[in-house]
Amino acid sequence: MFMNEDRVRLVASQFMPKLKQESVDAMIDVASNGMSVLASAKRKGISHQALSKNLVKLEQLQNKIVATASKLSSAYVLEQNAHALHASEAGFDTAKFTLIQFSEALGGTVEDGYLDDGVKLYIEGQVLCVFRNPDETFDSEWGFDINEAE
Repeated sequence: MFMNEDRVRLVASQFMPKLKQESVDAMIDVASNGMSVLASAKRKGISHQALSKNLVKLEQLQNKIVATASKLSSAYVLEQNAHALHASEAGFDTAKFTLIQFSEALGGTVEDGYLDDGVKLYIEGQVLCVFRNPDETFDSEWGFDINEAE
């Protein structure tokens, strides 16, 4: 199993909220950086059994996400992920990176440079525009809109 660090953190924070930070870091060591379970567990001071159990759970969750995504429209899945990221108060760079990954995995295309460092994600006749809010007067660092593609 290989997942990027942001994906591991997102899945862990949304679906495994009781995990301690050292457990999440250990999962990242294994799933993202290729470290062995034993080495990562020893490095983070947790049992290798607990780490193995958490990695199995992480892989099961990832498989369920993929399976569920195949039953729903890609545009809907992308939009719901944008809502979830926004509600989780993920930073702009994390949200942008994660949504680009989702869009590409679902067969969408990406257009960079929307409102400076934002992106437009085109999928199934819709466009999801992700943008950084201009200043601190907004409730969130970033926002998004979804519209019919032209």
